[in-house]
Amino acid sequence: MAPLLALLLSVSSSPASEALCARAMTAYRRQDDSGALAALRRARVEDPADPEPAWREAFVLLAVANREPDGIRRRSMLSAGSAVAESLVVRSPSRADSWFVASLALGVECQTAGPRRRVELSKRLRVRLDRCLSLDPSHAGAWYLLGRWHEGIASLSAPERFFADLLLGGIPAGASMDSARLCLERADLLHPGDLQVLHDLARIQKLQGRRDEALATCRRGLSTPPSSAGDLANLRALERLRRDLRG
Repeated sequence: MAPLLALLLSVSSSPASEALCARAMTAYRRQDDSGALAALRRARVEDPADPEPAWREAFVLLAVANREPDGIRRRSMLSAGSAVAESLVVRSPSRADSWFVASLALGVECQTAGPRRRVELSKRLRVRLDRCLSLDPSHAGAWYLLGRWHEGIASLSAPERFFADLLLGGIPAGASMDSARLCLERADLLHPGDLQVLHDLARIQKLQGRRDEALATCRRGLSTPPSSAGDLANLRALERLRRDLRG
């Protein structure tokens, strides 16, 4: 589950930490995670009252955890990112970004959780996403995560469906691939040209048999210049998907 890099590109509103946040995001785009985290931690020291560096730090930690192949390091980064995110929902509960990174922490954990734990996390994840969107209905990152939530619920395995019946009283109403597609379309509308969103949108369009729409989405993505090292992987994935669609 990859979040929207574009959400991190605006600089902090706090003059004391603005330059450090900007430096951190430049490092993150270059996949210099250590440099990004060092700058964000310094920004937190420079201006402890500003929550901006904290939610960005949580984001980077969770993004690193999400792509980390080593299980021990993954758990360490997930734990660190989750701790910062949880502190934000206590410290700044009226900020949508606090609930966004708290949602992201659960989404990353879902990737390697067992069936029962994944269903438990999905229930908490939806509550947090709803809170985020109630505070900021135009939060593209939350719409992206909500789209992935719908996809995950609509794709539950047999063991997961058992636990959904047991723990949730069945599949949540409205959870479907159609809802996943609509949420990703909303994320794309709010942040046009994000390659991660475009890849996931095209992938779901393909799953739904919307071949022409999926091809159009792939073409749009492949015509978008990459803005980060991570975008190169999304471009490769879009090209593979386009080849599959062409048969």
